[in-house]
Amino acid sequence: PGQIDAMDSSILALAQAFDNELGETAEATGVTLRAFGLKATETGRVADVMATAFGNSALDLSRFSESMGKVAPIARDAGLGLEDTAILGILANNGITGADAGTKLKIALTEIRSAGLDVDDTLKAIADGSFTFEDALGTLGKRAQILAPILGGNSEELAEFREKLGDSEGAALA
Repeated sequence: PGQIDAMDSSILALAQAFDNELGETAEATGVTLRAFGLKATETGRVADVMATAFGNSALDLSRFSESMGKVAPIARDAGLGLEDTAILGILANNGITGADAGTKLKIALTEIRSAGLDVDDTLKAIADGSFTFEDALGTLGKRAQILAPILGGNSEELAEFREKLGDSEGAALA
């Protein structure tokens, strides 16, 4: 019962803090848990990451849910964790939101993996700005190459945002 109360409190606090419907917030949290293969006991962590993301980027519940619906299963399969979805916040801050952001990131991850490249190393190289337009086009494809200039131009912001998401414990209840 104590864990269930804590989970409910996190979701309720998240919904109230960002003026969202409780049911929609609970659904988005549950979908994210399942997509990343997390246990129900991780609900508080997911709510904390969501609260931090919503408070520090152009993401909101709707944009987050739409993005996650497209990218979460692929991200998990590629070895990325929930906090690695900081990329979605940077995309949102640059006008690429919702399903469009999730789809672009999903395509990028799929292309990186199908090329036999290491996902982490490739994303770091993109964020470091070492991808030319031609590199991005060749590796990520036409529909996802936009990630390279956005992430490369915001590498410090991406690193800071990723760190905030990793240090978000208690954010939903704050």
